Amino acid sequence: MTDGDFKYDVFLSHNSKDKPAVEQLAIKLRGENIQPFLDKWHLIPGDEWQPALEEALNDSRTFAIFISAKGISPWENAEMRSAINKRVRDRARRVIPVLLPNSEDPRDKPNVELPEFLQQGTWVDFRAGLDDPVAFAYLLAGIQGRPPIDVLTERGLSPLPNLGEGPGERAARRPLPIGSRLPHPPNPAFTGRAAELDAIAAALLDSANANLLITQSVTGMGGLGKTQLAAEFCHRYGSRFAGVHWLNCQNPDTVDSEIAECGVAMGLALPDTDLPTAVALTLAALHARGPRLVVLDNLEREADLRLIRQKLLPGGDLRLLLTARNAVWPTDLVAKSLPLATFTPEESRAFLRRALGDKPPDADLDALAGRLGRLPLALHLAARYLHATRTKIPAYLDRLTAALDDPSLDNWQPDGGSPTGHNLSLKASFLVSWEQIQDDTARRVFLLAAWCAPNQPIPLSLLASAADLDEDALREALPALESAGLLAYDPGGDQPSLHPLLAEFGRALDKENEAMTAFADALAIECSKANKTGLPANFTPLRPHLEAFAPLADAAGLENTSALLAHLGSHLKTVAAYAAARPLYERSLAIREAALGPDHPHTATGLNNLAILLQDLGDLPAARPLLERALVIWETALGPDHPDTATGLNNLATLLKATGDLAAARPLYERALAITEAALGPDHPDTAQSLNNLALLLHETGDLLAARPLHERALAIWETALGPDHPDTAQSLNNLASLLQATGDLAAARPLYERSLAIREAALGTDHPDTARGLNNLATLLQATGDLAAARPLFERALAIREAALGPGHPDTASSLNNLATLLYSTGDLLAARPLYERALAILKAKTPNHPNTESARRSLAALIEEMESK
Repeated sequence: MTDGDFKYDVFLSHNSKDKPAVEQLAIKLRGENIQPFLDKWHLIPGDEWQPALEEALNDSRTFAIFISAKGISPWENAEMRSAINKRVRDRARRVIPVLLPNSEDPRDKPNVELPEFLQQGTWVDFRAGLDDPVAFAYLLAGIQGRPPIDVLTERGLSPLPNLGEGPGERAARRPLPIGSRLPHPPNPAFTGRAAELDAIAAALLDSANANLLITQSVTGMGGLGKTQLAAEFCHRYGSRFAGVHWLNCQNPDTVDSEIAECGVAMGLALPDTDLPTAVALTLAALHARGPRLVVLDNLEREADLRLIRQKLLPGGDLRLLLTARNAVWPTDLVAKSLPLATFTPEESRAFLRRALGDKPPDADLDALAGRLGRLPLALHLAARYLHATRTKIPAYLDRLTAALDDPSLDNWQPDGGSPTGHNLSLKASFLVSWEQIQDDTARRVFLLAAWCAPNQPIPLSLLASAADLDEDALREALPALESAGLLAYDPGGDQPSLHPLLAEFGRALDKENEAMTAFADALAIECSKANKTGLPANFTPLRPHLEAFAPLADAAGLENTSALLAHLGSHLKTVAAYAAARPLYERSLAIREAALGPDHPHTATGLNNLAILLQDLGDLPAARPLLERALVIWETALGPDHPDTATGLNNLATLLKATGDLAAARPLYERALAITEAALGPDHPDTAQSLNNLALLLHETGDLLAARPLHERALAIWETALGPDHPDTAQSLNNLASLLQATGDLAAARPLYERSLAIREAALGTDHPDTARGLNNLATLLQATGDLAAARPLFERALAIREAALGPGHPDTASSLNNLATLLYSTGDLLAARPLYERALAILKAKTPNHPNTESARRSLAALIEEMESK
C-alpha cells in the first residue's frame, strides 16, 4: 500500500484509563492535518467493535502505542502485537512507543516484559507534560516519517541543549530519532559523569561545526565505563541529532556489517540485503541529512580509524564519538580527547548507595571505593555481589586480599548481565590491554611500574634506571602502554601513573619477582642520590613510591630492604618527622644485624642513624651507647683513619657537647677533623662539617678568636660545594652570625641570620625545627639591639614550631621557653615570664641535668622569683 491508500495517518492504541490524555493529543494532531484513529471518535455505536478495530489497524499507516503508569491493557497488548506484525511485513509502517505523563520508562524496569522490537524502537516521551512541544514534535516526526531535527527546526525549537544550565541538568533522557541504532538500553543505575557528559555535548553539538567530520574521543583503561558513558550521552543528547548510529568496532573486520545494521534500523535495507548494497545505502543516507552522531565503540588502532573515516568521507554533517583505551591519537584524526578518570569519592558513594540502598554507612562505602580504586566496573561487580549475597562491606574487605582473583570480581554469575554487554571479569579486561603490548621493552616497563605507588606520578628517572634505559628510550616505550590503557597521564603532566588494580594485575604477572628486584635496586640508588643532596624537594617525588614499596620489599625479604627503610627514615628525619622515622630505623637496624652480624660496618651505620634520631628526639641517654658501639665497630672493622670512623667520632662528640661535657668532646672533634682532611681533602663537605662542629665547641668554651676562621672556612667550602641556597650553607651562615653577635658585631651578624632564615624557610619549610632555630637566633639579635617588639613574635613563632615538631618536653623547646621568658622579664612582665622559666627548667633538669644551660635557667628563675618577692 502507498501512503495515499491509508485512511488514517496513525492508530492511537491506549489503555482506556488513559483516554483523556490520548484524546488531547489526538485533537492537537488534527490541528496539524494529521488524521488519527481514536476508538472513541470512530467506532459507530451498535456495530461490532472488534472487526472495526482490525479494519482500522489495516487502514493506518503508523501506530502509536501509549504507555503510562496504568499499564498496558489486554486489548492494547493485542493491538500492539498486531501493529508490530504489520511493521515486520512492511518496514514503512512505523510503531511509535509513547510515554505519557506520570509514567516510568518500562525499559528501566527489568521485570517489565515488552516485545524486543518495541524496546529497541525510538520512543516519544511526554513525561514532562502533554504540552511539551519537543515531545509533540517527535510524535509528528514519527507519524510523518521525518527526522525530528527537521520538525524541530520548522517549529522554531532548538535541536541544541541550553549550555547555560547547570552541569548534568541540561538534558534528560529522550527518545532517539527514528532510524537510530543504539544496542544499549538506558541504564537505570547510571550515576555521575555530569561534567564528562557536558564536555562531550559542548564538543559535538556546536552548530558552528556543521558540514564537518568532528571526532571526540573518550579514552582510558578498561573498566572506566567508556561505553556506558557514550551510551548515556546518546540517550540524553541523541535527540538533538538527525540520527544516532552505533558501530561496535572491537573487530575492525565487521565494521561493514555494523554499518549495514544501521541501514536496517533506518529502514533502508532488509536483514538479507547483500552487504555492499546495504553499506552503500546507509552511507548515502548518513551523508544526506545531518547532523548525525556516529559512535565508534572500542576502536583502538589509528589505521582502523583512518579506514572508517575514509568510508564516511566525503559528505554530510557527521559527529564521531570514539571510545578507546588508546589515549594517543593524531590530531588530524581526533579533534578533542576526553581522558576518562575514575569516579570521584562523591560519585563512588552515590553509585554504591544507589546499588546497595541507604543502609551502609558512608565510611564503609568510602572504604570499599578506596580499595577498588573507584573504578566503575569494579564498583559495579562488587555491588552486584554484595547485594545478591547480603555480604557486609567490612567482611568483604577483610577477605579481599588479591582483588583480581576474588570470585566477586572475576565473572561472578555472568547471567546477571552487564549494562553494555562487556566481560564481567576485571582480570579479563586487563588482559585485553596486556595482550595488545607486543614490545618486550614496554612490557618490562609496565611490570616495573606496577611496583610503584598507585595513582602517583612516577619519576621517569626511576623507571629508566629500573629498566636500564636512557630516558629517551623510556619515552619511546611509554606510548604503547598509554595506548593500551595500562598507564595514564594527568592533564598537562609528563609523568605516568598506574591505577591500584592495574598495579595488582602487573605484580601478579611478575611471578618470579624479577621486576620487583630490579625496581628495588633502582629505587635504592635514586633515593640515596636524593638524600645526599640534603634537599627534601629532591626526595619528594620518590617518597610515595618508597613508602608503598618498602613494606612489600620487607615482606618479600629483598636483600636491600634495610637500605630502603633507612633511606625513608633519613628523609623523614630531614623533614623533622622524627616519630615516623624511628620504627623505620629500628627495623633497618634489626635486618642488618640479623643478616650481617653485630660487628659489621653496615650494622654500625644502622646504630649511628638510630642514635642521631634519638638525639634529635631529645633522648640523649638512649643515644649514647648506640654511638659508642658504632664507633667501636667502625674503628675495628675499617681502621682508625677511615672516614666512617671520623663520622662516629663527630657524632659522639656532638652528643657529649649536648650533655655539657665539652672537655670530652673536643679531642673527638679534633681527631675527626684530622681524619676527614687527610682522607677526603680540605675542601670536602664532610671536612666543612668537622670544621663547623669544632668551631661551635670553641665558641661555647669562649675561644671566639679560634672559632671564627673555622666557621669562615666551613662556609666557603659549603657555598662552593653545595651552593648558596643549601641548608648546610644556611647552617654555616647561622653559626658564623652567632659568633659575630658574641663578639658584639651585631651589624655584621644580622644579614647572615636573615639570609640563613630565608634559605631554611625555602628549602625545609616554614614549620621545620631548623627554621625555628633561625627565628630564635634572629630574635636574640633583635633583642640585643633593643628591638623587643620585633623579637617577640619571632620567639613566639619559634616556640610554636618546636612544640609542634619536637614536643613539649624537648630541650630545644626548653630553649625557646627560656628565651621568650627572658624577653618578657626584660619588659617587666614577670608574671608571664615565670611559668615559662619553670617549664624550661623542668625540661632541662630531666634531659640535661649537668649542662651549663640547665644551671643558667635555674639562676634566671631564682632571680625572677627574688624580684617578684621583693615587690
